[in-house]
Amino acid sequence: MRNICTLVISIFIVSCDTKLTTYPKKRVDLSQYKLAKIKDHLYVINYTIYPSNYGCKNDKYATLYECVVEKENEKKYDTIYLFDLCNNTVPTFLRYKENPERGYVMILKEDLVSYRDSSINVFIPTNKFMPKGAKYLFGKLTNVTE
Repeated sequence: MRNICTLVISIFIVSCDTKLTTYPKKRVDLSQYKLAKIKDHLYVINYTIYPSNYGCKNDKYATLYECVVEKENEKKYDTIYLFDLCNNTVPTFLRYKENPERGYVMILKEDLVSYRDSSINVFIPTNKFMPKGAKYLFGKLTNVTE
């Protein structure tokens, strides 16, 4: 019985992980990737958060969101890497995916920003990488409630 309780508690702790773990710094060379284009918005179906440990003082840092998005007016899915520039705080609405009052997580065109540098610093696991040719944007995720 004790082993079962330990197992249940362990599963609960793992399932409540908000994925706000600290990872090592990595410099991403943006020339290997494609800047995504959107008409108006994208619905974010699922996401993984790689939070930045720093703001932007001497160098550029970003929180990285690996987003599975639904393409506009289609039932097709794509992966977009969204860099939230100089932001080292993950919005509360993103921390708990199971929140039924959260509404929709979206990438809105008006929340995108331009970024002219050829690289950006992020904090991701050593075994994680963005595949060459992956699509990326600079901006933020938005919580839209109806």
